Amino acid sequence: MAFMSAIGYQLWMGLATTADDTHPTSNSGLTEILNLTNAAIEGSTETTTVSDYGTAQGYQKAVATAQSYSIPMTMNLDTVDAGYLLLKSAAGNAISQYVKWYRESPDPASVTTVEKYSGTGLISDFSESIEAGSVATVSFTLQGYGSPTYTAAT
Repeated sequence: MAFMSAIGYQLWMGLATTADDTHPTSNSGLTEILNLTNAAIEGSTETTTVSDYGTAQGYQKAVATAQSYSIPMTMNLDTVDAGYLLLKSAAGNAISQYVKWYRESPDPASVTTVEKYSGTGLISDFSESIEAGSVATVSFTLQGYGSPTYTAAT
């Protein structure tokens, strides 16, 4: 299930000291990831089925057993862009390097405070295709570590 579309959203990342680093509450100290063409948060819930013998027909029920999220992203970047370099480094060191991330929704006129998500994760599935003019088409997946932090718009 996608929580929101990425187009128009702003995303920042930074290297995390540990997997359990506190989730960012703002973009302060983080590097903006520019030129995103996709960054939808995708949540997943694992379930197991149990029989409900309290019903006359013995219907089955789904019981949630675990949750996870990932953020598949694609972007077009200049190969010397700070965000591109941060992502490439984090992907190359994914065994030991977590990232902090922070994302804001577009600012519609009807809200005082924008919707925000933040968390910690690993960069996986990093792929780049460098075209003429030092522009790279980059795709990767941020695999979430633990639950993301959500702040509703007001």
